[in-house]
Amino acid sequence: MVLRYALAGAISGYQRLLSPHKGFRCAHRALHGGWSCSEFGRRAVLRFGVLRFLLLQRRRFVRCASAYAVLQNHAAEPETEYKDFPWKQCLKSKEFDCAATGCCFCFPWW
Repeated sequence: MVLRYALAGAISGYQRLLSPHKGFRCAHRALHGGWSCSEFGRRAVLRFGVLRFLLLQRRRFVRCASAYAVLQNHAAEPETEYKDFPWKQCLKSKEFDCAATGCCFCFPWW
């Protein structure tokens, strides 16, 4: 219980002290709206606890990386409209090998 509040406090500190000075914003929030990844994490740890927070935050970071790829592609080709997001097949894939799945991102913790 104490670890839950300590982690939520650390995330709040990051939001107040570091996040405003880093020079960029959460790609998931920029593309979809709603909460940033840090706000999502803070709420998740308070609601579900540390272990479930780790699983949910990992999934959120995957989605944020996908949103970043979509935004980068859209910046390169602004006339492109997305009817179906290209990262959906990556989230459904059971394999985490980037070369095998053809996904546009790869994470070292997979």
